[in-house]
Amino acid sequence: MRMTNDMIDGIYNYCDGWCERCSFLQRCPVGLDIAATTDVQQEIHSEVFWQNLNEDFTEIETILKEEAEKQGFSFEMSEQEWQEYKRSQEQVRKETQESALMKTCKTYAFTVNDWQKKMHPFLENETEEVMQMFNLGLTLEKGVLDRMQAIKENLEVILWYSFFISAKFHRALQGKTEDDGWERANGYQRDFDGSAKIALIGAERSLEAWAQLTQLLPDILDEVLPLMAKLQKIIQMGDAEFPEARQFIRPGFDE
Repeated sequence: MRMTNDMIDGIYNYCDGWCERCSFLQRCPVGLDIAATTDVQQEIHSEVFWQNLNEDFTEIETILKEEAEKQGFSFEMSEQEWQEYKRSQEQVRKETQESALMKTCKTYAFTVNDWQKKMHPFLENETEEVMQMFNLGLTLEKGVLDRMQAIKENLEVILWYSFFISAKFHRALQGKTEDDGWERANGYQRDFDGSAKIALIGAERSLEAWAQLTQLLPDILDEVLPLMAKLQKIIQMGDAEFPEARQFIRPGFDE
């Protein structure tokens, strides 16, 4: 990985993870690391993937231990401390999972997943008709190709963010539950507000993609209106739960 002095510290904490579309790729250490890996290295079922992951965790563990020794403390827990920690984390997990916001996010994500499976044959037919015209040597109007590309791009946005919204709100809710006030007291932005902000951004981008898709495919409007309404509800609930999230300044993106 080639590092430069232009790296933006922490930019990867509050992004949408869509590295191939990111204009800050060359200034993000995580993005550059991903870009430098091969397809085999990124394949979760490959031995190389797990070997690289193990090496990364080992390196991080070593750095943390060295830093802890410098500061004069240890990461080692007594059995009592470990049990108390597990109980605390279980309570946080339970509160997060049972929140109305998380339930709505999960419902939306799985409904989108079911919808795209059902829509797959329909979209294949649309594409096949265009390809048949092309193979027959028929001249395709530019508008036809543009429409197919727009359908593809909006679907990619919808599918990319469907589970992402849930994951980021989960992180935000968990962080809010665990917040002890230290960040604000010491002049820092609250991390959970940053997670909530990118979740809200993902929800709004998804809503816009749905709106464009219904213009391209009017027949799906009645079917996807409930999904769009669900997104509106997620945005409203997110704003209510994290009223300061939109003021969070994400490194790179909002500076």
